[in-house]
Amino acid sequence: MRLGLAMLLLSALSCGRPAADPASRLLRQLPAGQAVYLYMDVVRIRSSPPLDPLVQKRMVFPEGVTEFANAADLDPLADIDRAAISLGAKGTHLAVEGRFDEAAVRQAIENHGAVCSHSLRSEPCTIPARGSHPELTLSLRAEDLLRVSIGTHLGEAAQLTETGLQRLVVEARDRLDQGAMLWATFEPGRAEQELQDPPAGWENLRFFARALQKADRGYFYVDELPDGQMQITLKASCADSSQADSVSKVLTGLNRLAAAALEAGKGEDPPPEVRVLRAARIVNTETTVIAIWVVDGLTLKAWGGVG
Repeated sequence: MRLGLAMLLLSALSCGRPAADPASRLLRQLPAGQAVYLYMDVVRIRSSPPLDPLVQKRMVFPEGVTEFANAADLDPLADIDRAAISLGAKGTHLAVEGRFDEAAVRQAIENHGAVCSHSLRSEPCTIPARGSHPELTLSLRAEDLLRVSIGTHLGEAAQLTETGLQRLVVEARDRLDQGAMLWATFEPGRAEQELQDPPAGWENLRFFARALQKADRGYFYVDELPDGQMQITLKASCADSSQADSVSKVLTGLNRLAAAALEAGKGEDPPPEVRVLRAARIVNTETTVIAIWVVDGLTLKAWGGVG
């Protein structure tokens, strides 16, 4: 099992912070009530030595960001700085911040079949679905923020005013302030249902959602550590201690099972993921369960296909 660290990516509205806060600015563009919200600091990811093998192979970007970047002739490693994504019953939606030339972006998406006689700042423009490529609707907002709906058009900008989502954004910003490069939150039951046929890069999020079925909410974040290592944290918030005990047992059992499965038949040279799984820390504190995996440089290179 690959932990899927680099392929995952978050939720909600500004609450007591200035509008200049990047997470609030991006997340408020997403529709409320989604099963999954993700936020990634692309600037930090692409400048992280531990993630370099994955960055160079574009493995840190989920399918939605890649699809959007290809359609608009953008380079995720040069043009995009931050991205927020939501996935749920209202479709898949992105808010992407970076450096975009409106004329160039409009020309690029017109080359993919869109008809854009107007400014992207005044009205969205849609790239029609073709083959396996879903419909993309794009609009350009202030401060070089592009808003994208994949397969499902979202009209006016959503305002995430729900109290619960406001709380989630505060938590996201706190984790980002502490150094997280990537942050996600999801409702386990709804997330697993929405990910029945997950897009590329989301398979492991469905695995985590299934493991956290007894929890009220799951969180996932990635931090860079010294010495070329990276820390992956999975957190489950539960209604009571019995639910937390159940989640802890499931996570512990799945982690051991995955390690044993990877190790079986590999002799004295098991895949590098085994080291990560064997060293996992899973802690249960009342109504919260936290699982931590530390990924070393050798494992990251193996994931990136770099020798």
